[in-house]
Amino acid sequence: MRSSRVERGRGESRLVAWFGVMVGLGVAGLGGWGSAQAWDQPLVLRAPAVPGCDGGDPRLRQADVLADAAAQEPDPTQAVRTALTALRQAQALGCAERSRAGAVLVNVLARLGSQQLGRHTSALQGLAAAADSRVVALDGDGQVMVWDREAPGQVLAGVSGAQAVGRSGDGRWLAVGDAQGGLRWWELADGEWVAAQSEVSGVERGTRVLAVDGDGRTIRVDDDGQVEVWTRLPIGEGEARWTRSATLLAWPGATRVQVAGSRLLIVGAGRAAVWSIDASGAVHGVAQLLATGAAITAAALDEAGTQAVTGDAAGGVTRWRLGRRARPEPLAAHGGAVHAVVWVGGAVASVGADDALRVAELDRRVRREGPPLVLVADTPVPVDRLVLVDSGRWLVGSGPTGAIVTWDLQQRSRRLPASLRPGHRGPVTALVAGEGWVATGGEDGVVRAWDLVAPATVDGSDEGLVARACRALGWGEPGCRT
Repeated sequence: MRSSRVERGRGESRLVAWFGVMVGLGVAGLGGWGSAQAWDQPLVLRAPAVPGCDGGDPRLRQADVLADAAAQEPDPTQAVRTALTALRQAQALGCAERSRAGAVLVNVLARLGSQQLGRHTSALQGLAAAADSRVVALDGDGQVMVWDREAPGQVLAGVSGAQAVGRSGDGRWLAVGDAQGGLRWWELADGEWVAAQSEVSGVERGTRVLAVDGDGRTIRVDDDGQVEVWTRLPIGEGEARWTRSATLLAWPGATRVQVAGSRLLIVGAGRAAVWSIDASGAVHGVAQLLATGAAITAAALDEAGTQAVTGDAAGGVTRWRLGRRARPEPLAAHGGAVHAVVWVGGAVASVGADDALRVAELDRRVRREGPPLVLVADTPVPVDRLVLVDSGRWLVGSGPTGAIVTWDLQQRSRRLPASLRPGHRGPVTALVAGEGWVATGGEDGVVRAWDLVAPATVDGSDEGLVARACRALGWGEPGCRT
C-alpha cells in the first residue's frame, strides 16, 4: 500500500514537471515569435516631449522672436533686459529647453563685461598684448591680425604660415615666427606697423614658441628643441638690428618660454629647465633641471628671476631658489595634475585637476619655519590658464567652458571671492594680460577684451539686472556676482 502511494506521488511529480517544461517552452516560443516580429518591424522613437510644453504654442515663437531681437540689440544693458524677458516667457510655458532665449541671454551677459575685438575664421592659437590697447592674434590658418580696442583691426601684411607671435612689454616690437624657420620683426611707429627685419634660417624648422622681453631679447624655440636668442644691438644713430647672440639645445615639445632677470626658463614635454643669461643675450653654464619625480606640467619665474615655481602631474607645487644649486621647497598639493602656476608677489597661485585654486603665502607660515599658509578656493568652472593683472590686484583664469574667472586678491586675507563671466562658445585657447584688462581667444575664433575694474556692471537704472539674469539661468554663487 505504501509503495503504491509513493509510485503515485512520483508519477504526479513527473506530470507536473513535464507540464511546467511544456508551458515554459510555449512561453519562450511566444516570446521568440514576439521578439522576431518586433525586430522585423521598423523601430520608431518618438521625440522626447518636454512636460507641459506645447511646441506649437505661438507664445513660444514670440519668445524666440524676442530673443533674436535681444541678440541684435546694440545696447548691452537693454539686450540683457530683452533676453531675460524672453527666457521668463519660455520658462512660464515650460519650454525653456526648447527656446533660444537661454543661449542668447548667456551671450548678451558676456557683452556687459567684455568687448569683442574681432573674429577669425579658425581657432585662436596665440595672443600678444602690451601696455597699449592693441592685441596681436594668431589663428590656426597662420594669419596674424592686430586688433585695437580703440580703432578698427588690421591684417599684418606679408605674413603667411605663422606659428608663434611675441611682443615686447612696451608694445614697440613685434616678432613672428613661421613654419619655414623664418623670423620677422615689426616696429610700431606713429601708430603703424613697419617691417624692421627678416631672417631665414635656411632649415625648415617650425617655430614652437616665441617670446620678446623688455631688454631687447627675442627667444625662439623650434620643433626640434633648438633655442635661439636674438639681441637688438645699435648699428648707427637711431638704428638697430637683431643679431643672434646664442644658440642652445633644449628638447622637442616646448610650450612656454620666459625671461626674467638673468634667467631663461623653458617648459614643455614634462620638463622644465633654467639657464643663466646676461644682458647681451649670451647663455652661461649648463641648464638647471627642475625635477620633482613627476612630469612637470607648469612652471614660472618670479619677476626678479631668482626663484621658480613648478607644478607636476602628481599635483605637487614646488618652489625653487635658484643659484648654484636649485633648492626645492614643497608649497601645496592638488588632488590631480597642476594646470597652471603664477607668482602673486609674496605668494604662489596654482590651479589643478581638482578644480581648486590654492594660494601659498610664502611670508605667512603655519608655524615658525614651517610650511606656508595655503588659502583654498573652489573654481566655479574648470581652469587651465592663469594670468596676473593690475600689479597683482586680479587673478584671472580661463578654461574649456569658454568663460573667465576672476579673483580679487585684495581680499585674500579673509576669502577669495570669484566672479564668473561667460564669453566664448567653446574652450578658451589663449589668455594674456594687458594694463587693467585681459584678452582672450577661443576655438570660436573670437578675440575678446575684458575690463576688470567693475565686472558685470550695469547702469544705475536697474542694479539687480545681472543677479536676476543669473537666477533665471540657474547660476548660483559663486557662479555669478554683481
